[in-house]
Amino acid sequence: MRALVAHEGVPLEQAKARLAAEPEMSGRDLATTVSTPEAYELEPEGDGPARGLVLCLDYGVKTRSLDLFLREGYRVRVVPCDTDAEDLLAAQPDGVFVSNGPGDPEAVPGAVERIRALSDAGIPLFGICLGHQLIARAFGATNYKLPYGHRGGNHPVLNYATGAVEITSQNHGFAVREVDGDVEGAPDL
Repeated sequence: MRALVAHEGVPLEQAKARLAAEPEMSGRDLATTVSTPEAYELEPEGDGPARGLVLCLDYGVKTRSLDLFLREGYRVRVVPCDTDAEDLLAAQPDGVFVSNGPGDPEAVPGAVERIRALSDAGIPLFGICLGHQLIARAFGATNYKLPYGHRGGNHPVLNYATGAVEITSQNHGFAVREVDGDVEGAPDL
């Protein structure tokens, strides 16, 4: 849902016109506009060797996600979201993290093909928010715009492996549509 906040002195008609000029979220590629322009690498703290290399396809990654990989002892290389699959594969990553980011997952150019190429090469993939939606698209799922979105509500999630309940913050404008039956090319789980 679009909204506009204006100073008290702004005429209502002017505010409405400015709001009407803002494009809808559906169909907008915003993720590539916030991606890092150049790759950079982060090293885990400590004296021992890193456990491996995680590449982060940056569609608007949050520092907290990177911190979690570092805390687990992984080296992280954050790369622009339009990095060629061949270059990603040449890095020989232990996994590729497809980050969160803004905009419509359907409008992100090249993401589906890049993700499929990585998967076809046997690289483990994992994502959050937009990244999850892009991975789902790469395996035949579709996305849809939520009528109001999930905005900042905290939700408890049970970690079945540990029994711990963790609090997650939800901030989504799009969701993955459930697919009936097998998705062509999807790995068996």
